[in-house]
Amino acid sequence: MKKILLNALCLAVSLTVLSACGGETTSPSAESGVSASTVSSSSSAEIDTEARRTELEDAFLEKANEVVVNEDSVTFTDASSDTPITIAKNPQKVVSLRQLHDPLV
Repeated sequence: MKKILLNALCLAVSLTVLSACGGETTSPSAESGVSASTVSSSSSAEIDTEARRTELEDAFLEKANEVVVNEDSVTFTDASSDTPITIAKNPQKVVSLRQLHDPLV
């Protein structure tokens, strides 16, 4: 009984492998349906994405210039509110929310 089941299973696997190997071959552009207009629209989308990235980078750098560093504190404006936040430079305790990436202290 075991031999019959084993032979049937081997036959099924062999037929699956052989059926996956056969078939028609088509060109990649005909298969995916990519046309010249699609390629040009994707390159314009990349340009828009790059322009947006540059715009955001400039905005972040502008905010970074607003950070005030003193000898004993750092003051900055949080993105979620307009009130300035001051943090002492040498805190007594440090809370780590991501233990995986923190070195052993």
